[in-house]
Amino acid sequence: MSIESQRDEVEMLVQRNPTIELVGTFEEALSAKSPGRPAFNEMMQRIENGEADGIVAWQPDRLARNVIDGANIIHMLDRGVLK
Repeated sequence: MSIESQRDEVEMLVQRNPTIELVGTFEEALSAKSPGRPAFNEMMQRIENGEADGIVAWQPDRLARNVIDGANIIHMLDRGVLK
């Protein structure tokens, strides 16, 4: 799906779930196959800082398709920083 279509799907999901409070929106045009994506890193830093405790994404594979980003997500889940 295009980024715009993914955004629309996520917005509908959030509207159907009033318990979800969005604190930021991040769109990344760079491939998730390589680490070092600026928007992803900013999102993860904001979660680490306690500004959020979850991620709403169209598909999990949109978040991390490389070992480093995947490990960061898993590490945050293990520590309870990310729910």
